[in-house]
Parts: sequence; structure tokens; C-alpha cells
Amino acid sequence: MTTHRLTIEGLIQIIITPFQADGAIDFESLRRLTRSAVDEGASALAALGVSSEASYLDEDERRQVLQAVRVASDGALPLVVGISAPDTALLVARAAEAQDSGAAAVMVTPPEEEASILDHYAAVAAAAPGLSIVVQDFPPVSHAKLEPPTLARLSREVSAVAAIYHEDPPTPTKIEAVLALAPDVPQVGGLGGLWLPWELQAGATAVMTGFAFPELMAGIVRAALAGDWTKALEIHHLALPLIVWEAQPSIGLLHRKTMLVERGLIATARLRVPHPATVRAAKDAAELASALARRQEDATCNRH
Repeated sequence: MTTHRLTIEGLIQIIITPFQADGAIDFESLRRLTRSAVDEGASALAALGVSSEASYLDEDERRQVLQAVRVASDGALPLVVGISAPDTALLVARAAEAQDSGAAAVMVTPPEEEASILDHYAAVAAAAPGLSIVVQDFPPVSHAKLEPPTLARLSREVSAVAAIYHEDPPTPTKIEAVLALAPDVPQVGGLGGLWLPWELQAGATAVMTGFAFPELMAGIVRAALAGDWTKALEIHHLALPLIVWEAQPSIGLLHRKTMLVERGLIATARLRVPHPATVRAAKDAAELASALARRQEDATCNRH
């Protein structure tokens, strides 16, 4: 089993969990999706995140998904595992399992009570001393509103904290504020890449998203880190219609899965908690994919 150290740079691609029409996990689609992320420029993979519908999987299903992603990636990239849990005992157990599976890092949302935040993350670090911790700052899920001084203090006092993953807009402003207090702690953009160029300008070095076209997100970060902001903005502009389509509240994950069906990477757009699929979504996905292909072709022609 190959284990990689996590480097916070580039695209950390979240692997969504595909389901069959009856709601069972579709492991063949999961394999295709994982391999496509490896082949399309991801620098790391993330399993069992919010958009992986991890909260709707039981513990056995979580283990099966994690094992399937590891086998499909064949140790090619570092793996970040979402382990957030409502109680410390379950959190600690998941951390230990992630370490045993060969993960490079775990992703953890903070507790609702800010007073217990250091103990919360220290417990993870003690349970899995070989793993890095990515702090997921996502108040709609954690119900914890953390200000930059708290995030900076956490990163200083829990040495296993390797990065802050920002999903509390305005993310560029928050990234800048955290870096002003903790300049050595890597920052990761999120929220589907909606504000990615500005997150990178603020000091982020990576993005974590399950966006349906990983090569575009990877390209934006690669260009920005090379100092080519014109190219970064051009790629973001190319991807923006799809980013916005995926970002729609309530239906965004269904749209992402519908696009992955259009790409031939998963078999169905089924969510674990069923949401009525629409003919409109499938039609939109086909039109957006076709428009993207045309715009990519035009951009290639204009460069020659």
C-alpha cells in the first residue's frame, strides 16, 4: 500500500459517490470517476466529503467507498478522507481507520462550540499521529462560524493542521486575513471554484472541489501558480457557465452528477436521498458540454 504525503498545491478532486438506480453504491462508476480524476490532472483525491454524500452512508459503506477509491487510484495520488462526525468517539475511530487505510490526511469540520475546538482537533491528531488535518470551514454544515484569528490559532496550536479549506464566503477576504496571522499555513479554495482566481490571488495554493471537469480546475491553479493570471482567468471564464450551473442551491449536486452522466463517467445521477431528476437537467448538461467543447476548440484555433 503506497502512502503519499499531502502537498497543498493544485487540485484536490473530491470524488462524489455514484449510486445505482436502487440507491446502492455503484462501484464500477466510482472506479471510472476516480481514474478520470487521476488522468485529468488532480494532485490529490478527497473521498467522503460533503458532496460525496458521506452523511448518508453507514460505516460499512464508508469503508467500502474508501477501499474502492484507493484500489482505483492505485496509490497514484495522496488521499484526503472526510471524517467529520457528531461525537468525538466516532471522529477518533474514523481518524484511526483513515490512517490504517493509507490516507495522507483527514478533513474535519469544527465543533459547534468554539470553546472545544482545540480539544476536537487535538483528539484527531492523537488518534492518527501520522496524518495531516485539513480544517473544513463550512458553516452550513458545521454550524460553527470561525473567525480568522480562531483559524490561525488552531493552526498554530495543533501541529497536525496542514491546511484551512475555505467555504465561508467571501473566501478571498478570509484567506487573506488568515494568512496575515498564520503566513505558513496553506489555504485551499472551495465552493466549486466560483471565486477560484481571486482565492489564488489572495494566497491560496490549491482548490478542493468535485467539479465535473477536473482538468479545467487543475489548469486554473497551474496557470495562477506559474504567475500567468491571464491564462488562469481565461480558463475560469471557459468553465464559468458550468461552475454556475453546478452552484445552484439544493440542486447543484444533482446537476454535477447529471454532467458526469453526460461525460460517461457514472451511470445515473441518483442521489442517496432521492431528488426528482428532470429532463431539463439532462438537456442542460448536454448543451453545456457541447458549448464547452466548441469554446475549447475556438480557443485552440485562436492560439495558432
